[in-house]
Amino acid sequence: MPYTTHNIGLPANASRLGRTPFRPAYPNPPDFPFNYCHFLEQATKPGAIAKATNPSRKIAIIGAGAAGLLAARELYRCGFNNIRIYEASDRIGGRLWSIPVRNSSNELTQEHTTFEMGAMRMPFFTEKNPPRDKPLGTNSILAYLVHEFKIKYQPFPDPGGDVADTGIYINDGRGPTGDNPPGLLMWPKGTGKNTKIGADGKEHYYNPPPTSNLRAVYDKWWAFQTAVSYWALETFDTDGWPAQWSSFADYYGERSFGQLVYSPLTARRILPRVSGGVAWE
Repeated sequence: MPYTTHNIGLPANASRLGRTPFRPAYPNPPDFPFNYCHFLEQATKPGAIAKATNPSRKIAIIGAGAAGLLAARELYRCGFNNIRIYEASDRIGGRLWSIPVRNSSNELTQEHTTFEMGAMRMPFFTEKNPPRDKPLGTNSILAYLVHEFKIKYQPFPDPGGDVADTGIYINDGRGPTGDNPPGLLMWPKGTGKNTKIGADGKEHYYNPPPTSNLRAVYDKWWAFQTAVSYWALETFDTDGWPAQWSSFADYYGERSFGQLVYSPLTARRILPRVSGGVAWE
């Protein structure tokens, strides 16, 4: 299961809201202000989980995807023993569908490819300095499931990232045509030494693509991304965060990626707490 992580902590001078274990830490998405990972961890403690008063009550769950399977597990832990899961397909997993490739001896080995036919990029939103026994953090329900059931995972090969080289195939968006198809541009993977100073004055990962045009697009997105990350870092979980995020989402929700790429960088109120921050006009 490929995944992506973001590992940034709140600055020491941030005026934070009242913290409880059920409030997720940065960089959890602002649309999910409840820590379900902590909720499920607490459910394993004596007396912390509800007890079924009618264990034999019939319960039907529609769909054997991740949500349906987890719902059945939690109901079973509550004491219900008459649970049925109904699934329309011939497999479980829902949108999670991994197909491993077997070798010539029909064996599954770690060296062989696994094709992800469904969801393939799972964010864990790992907080800074996660517990040693929970390297993916305690910020998401997905991290809880991976730790609890020892699910195998691997880093997602982001284009230009430090996991694998990236092949770029360009033909004005039309794909291969004619007798002379365009060549494949190779974008070598980066290393820990690929960094650049961002809007916050700190080093960030920076590994631009191979051509000047692609690099221009990458540079604009990189500047925008680092500025927004720092802005969110400064305001996350503070008194002004809900209003800040709403204004940001409203402003950029109506704009396409193409508009971002073809627009100049200018200082705007949309990133109000970033010193020298940038946004798209």
